[in-house]
Amino acid sequence: MDNPDTTFLEVNCGDAVFIENQEPFRQYIGRVIECIGGSKDPDQWTLFQVIDIDTGFVEIIHASNVKRILESKF
Repeated sequence: MDNPDTTFLEVNCGDAVFIENQEPFRQYIGRVIECIGGSKDPDQWTLFQVIDIDTGFVEIIHASNVKRILESKF
């Protein structure tokens, strides 16, 4: 991936991704369990429901918090 700002466009359900939240600052690896599209274009992801692989905590994050795809399901 050439541009890390557009990494979220290539994310699919089941992918393992590196996440960096800003408030509070936290970095972790998560597994995407749901991709949520935007209102203007439902095929462009704006939110992801992810599960933290270390804690099992499930949360919804903004697509810009995904920094890298570590393992693709496909």
